[in-house]
Order: sequence, then C-alpha cells, then structure tokens
Amino acid sequence: LAALGVLSIGGLGLDWSQPGTAVGVGFALAAGAAWAGYIVLGRRIAAARDGLTSLSVGMAAGAVVFAPLAVGTAAPALGSPLMMLSVLGVAVLSSVVPYALDQVVLTRLPSAAFAVL
Repeated sequence: LAALGVLSIGGLGLDWSQPGTAVGVGFALAAGAAWAGYIVLGRRIAAARDGLTSLSVGMAAGAVVFAPLAVGTAAPALGSPLMMLSVLGVAVLSSVVPYALDQVVLTRLPSAAFAVL
C-alpha cells in the first residue's frame, strides 16, 4: 500500500527508459524492507530484554567496527575542541536520542502502529 501511495503521489510517472530508474526503485524497495526488519527485530529486542541496554551494546559495537574506517577523516574533528563538541552533539541528537525513544516506544506500541508513526 505504501508503494502504491508513493506511485500515486508521483503521478505514476516512472520512466523506465531512463538509466538508473530500475536501480533507484530497487534501492527504495530495499530501504523499505530494511525499515520493516528494523521494526520487527527492534520490537523483539525491546520486548525480550532491556531495549536501552541492547541499544548501548549495539552502538558500542557499531562504533568499534566503524572507528578504523573513520580514522583517516577524523583529524579535523579531533583537532578542534569546538568541532569535537559539535560532532558529539550531532551524534547524541541524531542517533542516541531517537533510537532510545524508539526502544521505549517499541515496548508500548504494536509494530503496525509504530510503522505508521
């Protein structure tokens, strides 16, 4: 239904002869599948355990995996205290707060209601 809604808003004007249209549609479908997986798995984790503890373990694991990739580009942020504070603020406001709220909400709402929100 969501895909039909997007198609109707877009005027059903997909031009399949344009290069990249099929790839773009594929990426959009993959993003939808990933979002559905996030909702289903996030709800299971939040309901089975303390969601915030699981979130902190997941964020720490992600940081450990990503840190070696970011070492080469992190020099400007690490060289300036103001920039480091800005990076930390963006990290907290764009990742920690939303995902923590997700974990709290996923324990209280059914998956279908969360998906709509």
